[in-house]
Amino acid sequence: MILGIDVGGTHTDAVLVQDLQVISKTKVLTNQANIMASLLEAAEKLIQGDNINNINRIVLSTTISTNAIVQSKTSRVAMVLLSGPGLSPATLNLGKDAYFARGYVNHRGIPVKNINSREIADISSEIAQNQIHHIGVVGKFSSRNPQQELDVAELLENDSRNISLGHTLSGQLNFPRRISTTYLNAAIHDIYQGFV
Repeated sequence: MILGIDVGGTHTDAVLVQDLQVISKTKVLTNQANIMASLLEAAEKLIQGDNINNINRIVLSTTISTNAIVQSKTSRVAMVLLSGPGLSPATLNLGKDAYFARGYVNHRGIPVKNINSREIADISSEIAQNQIHHIGVVGKFSSRNPQQELDVAELLENDSRNISLGHTLSGQLNFPRRISTTYLNAAIHDIYQGFV
């Protein structure tokens, strides 16, 4: 038996499925201040008696992150980009919190230009001065060799920062898409942490 729960901005829906048949379903109001309470309330309405012993999988989903993006209720994010030559990320309209750092690897994953630790320290100071706690780091070919992203993250790291790395979110070479994915991942971090 499968217990599926979807947490929305207004309602939390839950369903019990066995052998591709809906056994029961329910809908409760989502408590934004306590998502776990909404999950438990929905589950408790469905799970009775021996049903709990028959559940072999629980599937959770949410539109809370999507809603936050659409409603511009995400966290401020600084992006540190190792773009190298070619397509300029400046054309992507990344805003004032985008930092273009030296260092890049080529399309085969071979380092061509090393990162500059002093430059990263200066970027880190500016990010701290702007009180930004979420950072995305993306190198153009980091999916081929993530070491420079890892090195930049280590230089940026402190206790109050969440750092998202492009190579951990996609193995694809599409640099603009990895920038966007990394940005959104960092922007919804707090919301997601509240969900899980």
